[in-house]
Amino acid sequence: MNFLHIAHDDHGLTAAHVSLLQNSPEIAAIEDDTFVLVVLPLPDGVPSLPCALYGPSVGDAPVRDSDVIFEVRGDRGGASRLVDRPHRPARNMVVCGMKGGACFTAYGTGASKPSPMELWDAENKHEKGLFGVSAADVERSRAFWAVHALAR
Repeated sequence: MNFLHIAHDDHGLTAAHVSLLQNSPEIAAIEDDTFVLVVLPLPDGVPSLPCALYGPSVGDAPVRDSDVIFEVRGDRGGASRLVDRPHRPARNMVVCGMKGGACFTAYGTGASKPSPMELWDAENKHEKGLFGVSAADVERSRAFWAVHALAR
């Protein structure tokens, strides 16, 4: 097993998705106690996952500010950039965690690369000197989330 447990598993994961991330050879090749952030294609027979992302990385036009609502989701530490649009089926799964430890989250995406952390999260971690989040990481998040949003 690649991870001891999945901390945030409310993104429509089925047993087939969990099996994929727990048995992925790509993740298995990573050394324990190493941060993992990968996109795994979903093989035939594994159901699609819902994707909340809208914007250029998933083939959409940039999301306009006039379409956006800022809202804190759950117990997160900042407001997310949201749009009133439906989730869409995706054939990729982002896996984020510590190999051999916790899988922090896994979710569906139509993108080929993981999205950067949300701007509020990047700013907070950079300000506190956490996880090596650099000023360049914050700027990458700012640029990405200026034209992307999540389905509300």
